[in-house]
Amino acid sequence: ITDASPTATDVLTGLNLPAGLLFIGNDLYIAEYGANKILKIDVTDASPIATDVVTTGIAGPFGMEVNGNDLYIAEFGGNKISKYSGIVTSINDETVNQGLTLFPNPSTDFLRIPGLSTEEMFKIYDITGKQVIEGVISNNEKINISSLCNGEYVLKLMNKKSILFVKN
Repeated sequence: ITDASPTATDVLTGLNLPAGLLFIGNDLYIAEYGANKILKIDVTDASPIATDVVTTGIAGPFGMEVNGNDLYIAEFGGNKISKYSGIVTSINDETVNQGLTLFPNPSTDFLRIPGLSTEEMFKIYDITGKQVIEGVISNNEKINISSLCNGEYVLKLMNKKSILFVKN
């Protein structure tokens, strides 16, 4: 029997009373109770830099949940639940549709990505950021999405390019 001890690794330091965590894809949202703000980091970055998401109008954020693109925050200091619309995405906004073409969109059974010069690893996330499919794609190969429920999804290539699509 081996005595394996877990090893802790600092992910982000210098926070002021972190009180709640929420993962959406690779983004970790942090409720910073002592600073009255919500921030996020990309946990795939070797040296993640915190980005402020909500910095005004909240009092003692304690916990968070997401529904679609809405972020719900439990405010311990304000004795309320607040809803912030349109700030949550499964991916970083600056990488959406960056040089990618995807068709057909909307689609019922499959997707194609023309113009790829090499094989690319991909992941598909639902609107909550949960990974639902992963694989490898080459130029004009099909990605089978027939098993997905109808709704909005994000296809993310491992080179960080992403595109939104609709499954009918």
